[in-house]
Parts: sequence; structure tokens; C-alpha cells
Amino acid sequence: MGVADGGRHAHRAAAPRPRHSRPTLARRGAHPRRRQGMTKMTDRLNSRMRASVFHGDRRITIETQDMPPVGEGEVLVRVLRTALCGSDFKLWHKGAEFTAGHEIFGVVEQPGHHRHGQRCAIYIPVHCGDCDACRAGDTQMCLQVSSLIGWNRPGGYAEYVPVPENCLLPVPDDIEDDLSPLLLDTPTISRTTSRRCCSTRSAPRRMPCASPCHWFLPTGRRRSS
Repeated sequence: MGVADGGRHAHRAAAPRPRHSRPTLARRGAHPRRRQGMTKMTDRLNSRMRASVFHGDRRITIETQDMPPVGEGEVLVRVLRTALCGSDFKLWHKGAEFTAGHEIFGVVEQPGHHRHGQRCAIYIPVHCGDCDACRAGDTQMCLQVSSLIGWNRPGGYAEYVPVPENCLLPVPDDIEDDLSPLLLDTPTISRTTSRRCCSTRSAPRRMPCASPCHWFLPTGRRRSS
């Protein structure tokens, strides 16, 4: 009887094991689905960004938007600094169709691209580089393209901005992030940088910068650059 009882007890002891193993297997089976869901959620989060929306009537909100598409010949720039320009106050009052911000400094985030990780200021007049005006150095008067980053295409008051490769102005590492946007309002430096770093042809190309802006400091004081 001891043997029979032992056999029965052994059967009872073994019986619960499949019952315990079933929910364990079910949980294990659910993990890949949860991981897959988390991956999809991460992908969605990675394809979203925060950006400023200028509604007009002196109202600005920070909203989550889709990442902007990156076109042919463009790279994605992670924005580190965007300086406030006096012309942005027009958009503050009237609103903006596209993300504002045109005094932009950031880092190229385009894995596999030869400029990935490069610190750059952004030259805002989009230009072809091939027309007579561009060849003469008047890239802001391009005969083929009429577009300004931060005005009629997405600008820098966002976490990311797509930028044509020929609009990237490399910034030396010894220039602080906070000062880098100021290069765009320093005519001599801007033109010299453009000649040295942005020319894709033997003849130097001149990229005149925009007129100086008014910089609004954290103290609320305003000074002309």
C-alpha cells in the first residue's frame, strides 16, 4: 500500500506541474507580442517631435508633430539652438503656416551620411547651386528655387529640421553652442565660412547673410547685433 500510495502521491505531485507550466508558457508567449508592441510604440515616438506652433494673436504652443520628411539631397538636423529674430514677431502676431525659426544651429543626425554628427549653422535660402545666379555667388537670388527655411518650409523652433546639404555651414568645435547662431548675423564670418566650407566647385560661392536681427536676452533687454 505504501508503494501504491507512493505511486498515487507521486502522480498527484506531478499533476500540478502541467497546470503551473501552462500559464508560464502563456506568459512567455505574450512577451514577444508586448515587445513587438513596445517596438512599434518606440518607432512612433521616434517619428514624432516637439515643435512650436505660431497661431497668431500672440499665441504660441508647443505641440507634438510628425517628423518632417527628408528629401533628396537633404539631411536631418537635430536643433540645438535657434535664436529669436525680430522678424519672428510678425509671425507671433499673424501666425505661421510652417514651423518658424531661421537662426538655426544643430547637429546632423543622418547615420551613414558623411556629415553625420557635424555641428552646423543653417543658411536659410534654399538654392540649386547650378543656375547663373548661384554660380555668380548670389545664392539668395537662385533662379530655380524660391524658399527660405523657417518661412515657407519648416524651421528651427522644433527638435528636428530637414536641411539641404548645401545649406549646412560647419561650425568649429571651439565655438560654443550658445554663440553659434550669431555666426548667421555676422556678415564677414558668414561669407568666409560659406566660401571655405560650402563651395562644391572650384570657384568660391558667396552666400550673403540676412540683415542683422535684434537679439532678445533672458533679462528682457534688447540689443542690436
